[in-house]
Amino acid sequence: AIAYHWPIQGMASMVLGAEIAEPGATHVGSNILLQTLVLPVFRGLPQPMVIVDVGANVGAFTYLASRIATNVIAYEPCRETYERLVRNVQNRVEQPQRVVTHNLAVGATSGETVYMKKNTANGDYSGDAYSSLDSGDDDAEAVATISLEDVIKASPTGRVDYLKVDCEGAEYDFLTGKDLSAVNYLEVEIHHDEPQKKQQLKEWISQTHDLHYGDW
Repeated sequence: AIAYHWPIQGMASMVLGAEIAEPGATHVGSNILLQTLVLPVFRGLPQPMVIVDVGANVGAFTYLASRIATNVIAYEPCRETYERLVRNVQNRVEQPQRVVTHNLAVGATSGETVYMKKNTANGDYSGDAYSSLDSGDDDAEAVATISLEDVIKASPTGRVDYLKVDCEGAEYDFLTGKDLSAVNYLEVEIHHDEPQKKQQLKEWISQTHDLHYGDW
């Protein structure tokens, strides 16, 4: 098993409005990786192949994943962004029946409520989330969580061939201390300057996966 890390400063977002500007134009790090490494590795392998997109945003990675996997499961917590994701799957994906979408955040456990903080810089929900029974913010957006265990259970094969994780800081709770043996390829974008959490996550992933690329 292999794990990749794309540092947040190395990722680019080039989405125009509610649509994908061009196939492969969003989440550049992910798309370059998919086109140069994953396509050659996975193409021709037996199906069904399962790719899970955690933090799908408007669906650029989901779009590319649907070209090589018969099962793509996409999770996006922000309601407005999720609605754009659904439209892009319906209008842009050549075989939309391959894609299942869920308006959920990821976390340590399923069924919790997290509140999406509004990004004051651009007026939308950034994806940064904090867990609380009370949002403490009238403008926060409540969303339910799903755990890694239940993400894997949702796979039709009980495994995940490629797990892409870009969840704005929730990756620590979502992955650290969890059984990663059912995940073949793991791509993680690390957020926030939390050296201790980052080191713990790196050490945990390294128990089951070889670490490659990016600045771990």
